[in-house]
Amino acid sequence: MTVQNAQIDKPYALRLQYAVMLAIQRASQILGSQAKLAKTLQVSPMAVSQWKGRIPAERVLQIYRVTSGKVTPHEMRPDLYPDAFYRPQL
Repeated sequence: MTVQNAQIDKPYALRLQYAVMLAIQRASQILGSQAKLAKTLQVSPMAVSQWKGRIPAERVLQIYRVTSGKVTPHEMRPDLYPDAFYRPQL
């Protein structure tokens, strides 16, 4: 990887991290709190707080379903769900 590529990748990584944080925040608000989000997903609140960089792929559709589709797969993991209009059946 060249220095120029590293400079291109860093802003993308920061945007992705910010998008993940917003998605977790929205899901937490919808369910009432981050602790309630964790309980609904049957994980510890600490696990959810560690997702600030990336939501695990196996949790994306779970969060989509428990938020009744209000937080989309694309919002949580645009690297896995590049189509912003993709809406799996609830």
